Amino acid sequence: MNKVAMFMFGLPCSGKSTWYEQSMKPALPPHKYINADDIKFEFHDYREENESMYANEAIQMAEDRAKAAFDKGENVVFDAGAINGKYTNGLLQYAKNKGYYVSMIFVNTPYEICMERNSKRKRKVPEQMILDKEIKKISTWQGYTKSKLVDHWMEIPYFTEEHLFLDMDGVLAVQSDLPVVNGKIDFVNSNHFRHLGVVPQTAAIVNELSKNPKKTLYILSAAPTSISAREKFSWLKEHFPFIKVENIFFVNSGKYKAEMFSDLHKRLKLDPRTTCLVEDTHETIKEVRRTYKMHSIHVSEFLQKYSL
Repeated sequence: MNKVAMFMFGLPCSGKSTWYEQSMKPALPPHKYINADDIKFEFHDYREENESMYANEAIQMAEDRAKAAFDKGENVVFDAGAINGKYTNGLLQYAKNKGYYVSMIFVNTPYEICMERNSKRKRKVPEQMILDKEIKKISTWQGYTKSKLVDHWMEIPYFTEEHLFLDMDGVLAVQSDLPVVNGKIDFVNSNHFRHLGVVPQTAAIVNELSKNPKKTLYILSAAPTSISAREKFSWLKEHFPFIKVENIFFVNSGKYKAEMFSDLHKRLKLDPRTTCLVEDTHETIKEVRRTYKMHSIHVSEFLQKYSL
């Protein structure tokens, strides 16, 4: 069997060490576990307030220990985030040169969750460090998935997206100007929502997702009047008949959508870690994430993630 080198990838406070202890460690053959954060405690004058002083030195020591383990032919689990590619790539190359099978594990916990966890930790990570890593997290991960130095990739999502809540305007339906009748905005007499165009890329993906028994589709859209809601029902029945009527919800204004999304979890008895709101409004996405610590993605990310 090949010698195995496993690299943990993710933000500080994403739960890499916890996932390793609970899910990976019991299933692995004998191996050496190396964690740069643990090494900081070996410094006799280590204090929480001067943690950043030892970050680079601890990482260098972790790298040296990993190389020593590779030289001995030991299986290795290296837990140091891996978002700082300048040292991780060197270790990947070192492991490959020693004949290792290299695996990269991405514990994909959202930035907002990591920040909340960090605020409750006794040994805190500087917030700017988490933000800096968040900015380059996805591009770095994509680089690893294309790297010839990595043999296997696995993502451990924080949110499973079993229940997908889809906005209508700008996600399923083509976004249009407000309805104007006789020079005034009129949602009652315009039939505005009945004749909206369909976004073909989103429609194709949603149609495929409807066939997946592990996915449940919902609609969460803004309808300013009861007449607008009826028009939207008719539009959805025509273009997305597979979405169950009992899974269609409207809120009178988009500014209350994040709150409505949170409240629906209680009504439907859903675990927040299984849900996702697909939106085109950045303010709503931010509110869902920051205020309610729940999952929401922009429609562009949805298209990329579920592209056919």
